[in-house]
Formats: sequence, structure tokens, C-alpha cells
Amino acid sequence: MLVGKTLGGYQLLRLIESGGMGDIYMAQHPRIGRKVAIKVVCGELRAIPNTPEGWHAIARFEREARAVAALEHEHILPLYHFGEESIEPGGIPITYLVMPYLAEGSLWNWLQRRTQQFGFGWPISSEEAGHYLMHAAAALQCAHDHGIIHRDIKPTNFLIRVECPSSLIEQHARLSSIFPQGIPHLLLADFGLAAFYRSGHKLHRSVGTPLYMAPEQFEDSASASSVPVGPAADQYALAVMIYQLVTGRAVFEGTASQLLHHHRCTRPTPPSVCNPSLPVELDAVLLRALAKEPEERYPTILGFAQTYQATLHELSRSPLTSGSASGERLWVREVKAQEVASMTLKGPDRATVLLPASGRILVPAHCPLPLHLLQPEPAVIDMSSFVATLENPKRQRQTPHLHQQEKSSITEYELSTNAGQVLGSECTPVLLRPSRHTLTFAWSVLGLVVLLLLLIGLMMVIARTGV
Repeated sequence: MLVGKTLGGYQLLRLIESGGMGDIYMAQHPRIGRKVAIKVVCGELRAIPNTPEGWHAIARFEREARAVAALEHEHILPLYHFGEESIEPGGIPITYLVMPYLAEGSLWNWLQRRTQQFGFGWPISSEEAGHYLMHAAAALQCAHDHGIIHRDIKPTNFLIRVECPSSLIEQHARLSSIFPQGIPHLLLADFGLAAFYRSGHKLHRSVGTPLYMAPEQFEDSASASSVPVGPAADQYALAVMIYQLVTGRAVFEGTASQLLHHHRCTRPTPPSVCNPSLPVELDAVLLRALAKEPEERYPTILGFAQTYQATLHELSRSPLTSGSASGERLWVREVKAQEVASMTLKGPDRATVLLPASGRILVPAHCPLPLHLLQPEPAVIDMSSFVATLENPKRQRQTPHLHQQEKSSITEYELSTNAGQVLGSECTPVLLRPSRHTLTFAWSVLGLVVLLLLLIGLMMVIARTGV
């Protein structure tokens, strides 16, 4: 632990996060009071500086510093300083990065607070996901334009800076309604796995987080048939992230070997099947970004985000949408016989809506199904032998650990599942029973109808007898 030490002119106050490759501390300048985040090589690797592992950790820090230094964008976390310094006289130099400190944490932390503290629904709405998508795509497009691919896109690698909605309420009235606590501003971080690429050049290692990795990232670069990893891999990973946010589950789930197979061979389930509140028109948008072959995806990652937003814009103007009594917009969608037969809607007027087995229904656009948060563990795969080589692979858990510390991507692969079950690629339907109040009301109405029929029959008998 380096708490209390001084590095780069800043005093290290507390450990924010510890990973397999680096530790992040909150630090403060003793004279001007500025707070920053300082990332250092982790203690285990600092203790073995003259080993391949130690050299690799330092090289990764240098690669991250070079990548961020080449980029300047409003949605990319800037780098204040990079250096090496010995804390103790004659001690081993510590490689470190100085970056802005953001108290809100990552996008995943932000989503957890919104759902658990402020009562927002999960999965998130397509409009909220579109806000995150535009910020993320803009940052990645800047990196791609400079010949850099990130290779580790996931919710924990985007940090959040919250902007006060009062100063932007006229310009962003719609966003203020979605984000009453403040409008989140995404900043892309952790370029530790970033690579400088050129067209047709094959990268030598397949790294990333398997839950989000593109099919070509699983291939052995030494194979003559392997596909070069380029900007399209970041587009695929971003599509997996958005899919996860709007459906409440990952595109594919399972062990490392299962994920390898699914990403390369299994067709993704349309997101509107997993979450019927999503407009079906977004299926084609996301599924194109999730295409197995890079050339079948969008030409650019920004084009993917713009198509998503254009689709939402067209849907908002479509005559197939209308306003409900509570002011919510309703999407008209087809319901297949095998889909969920009933679901409970969240909100002030909580009630049970019975859905027909097939036909056209109206579903509130801001009423997500009650699926649990899905938090993946960060991981990496080394495909040097064309087979996933992992230590003690575990399964994936559907409900996240709160305040879970994320390890570095160059670590043991660790996924876990709830109740020891591996979730397959198909959606698990959510069946909810009708509420007791709804059933009581239905029986009361039926009783009144029967009583009315009896009274009408009795009056007819009396009338005939009188005649």
C-alpha cells in the first residue's frame, strides 16, 4: 500500500481500485488542493521489476500513455502526466499515470446507483442507451481516426462526469427528463490494451474481455485465415455493451470456451425478444453491428451510433406511436405466441397487463422488464494456440456484487453464474402472475354481470305472467 506516500508531487490519500496490472489511488496536491487519480503498477509486479511480467506491465503503462497522449477529445479521459519515480531513496522506480479524478466512478457504478438508490428501471430505455452510445462512439471514432483501437470496451471502462441539468435544461430538456439528477458525460478510459494498427496488419495477441470480444479477436494471428483486428472489433464490443444495457443480459453468456464458440458461430437473439418494451426497429441496427464478419458491420463506429439515433428519431415521429394517459410514449410491436404471456409494469400506477398470445400490443417505452443487472468480470484470453487458456474458469453471475473491485484485464478469467447455472444464448422469459387486486376486480365484475342477467330474466318472467 502506498497510502500516505508522495508521487509526482501528489499525496496518495486512498486506494480506489486494485487490479491484476495496476492500482488506482485518489491523490491530492498538498499546496493547491487539486484531486487526481494516479495509476501505478501493482505491488506484485513492482516487486519483480526485472522479469518478463514486470517489463510487460511497464510496457503496458507506456502504451496507454502514448495512446492517450495522441488523442484529445471531450469524451476521452485526458492524461495529466506520465513518469517514473522512486518513493524511497535508492528504491525501485514506480511507473505511474496521473489522470483526472471523477467521484461518480464508471458507467457501471452510475447505472447501479440509478437503479438501486434512485429507483430507475433496469434494463434502461433505448433513449438513455442512445445517449451513452453517442458519447462512446464519438470517443472511439476519434481513436480510430488516429489509428488506435481500444480492444477492451465495456461499461467499467467508461467514466462518468455529471453535468448540472439546470444549466442545460433549455438545450437538453429531453435529457433532463431522463436524467433528473444530472446529465452524465461519458469519458473513455483504460487504454492499457490499446493498439496502434494499420490496414491489413495482424495483431500478435488476442486480448480483451471475452464477454465483449469480437469474433476476430478470438482468432490466432499466426493463422493464414485469421481476420485482422481493426476498428470493427470496437464496434462489435460497443454493440454488445448497448445490447446488455437495453436487455439486461449479455449477448452471449457462459464459460470462456462457450463464449469463444458463441461469438464466432451463434446468431444473437434479437434484443426486442429479450425485452419486449424495445422497438423491433432497433433489432436490425444492433444486429448489424454484431455481425460475425467485420466487413458486414457499419463502415464506422460513429455511423453505427448515428443510425441508432436516426431510428429512434423516426420512431418518435411515427404514427404508430401515441401518448398514453400518463404521458408515456407507446411502441406498437408484434407479439409472437412463444413470447411472454403477461408482465407487470413498473410505475406509480402499478398494474398487471395481460398480453394476447399473438397480435399487436402497446408497450410503454420507459417500462423495462424487471431483469437483474448483469456485471461481467474483466478478463483476457490468450489465443496463441488457438484455444482459450485460462486458470480456474468460473461461471457468470447474473446479479452483480455491489462495490465489486474490478481486476485488470490481464488476469485470471473469472465468470460466475447464479445458482451454478450457465445461462445459454437464448432469452429466459420472465413470467409474472396477475396481481391479486386484478383477479378480485375481474371476479367482482363477472358476479355483477351474472346478477344483472338474473334480474333481467326475472323481469321478463313477471312481464309475461302479468300479460
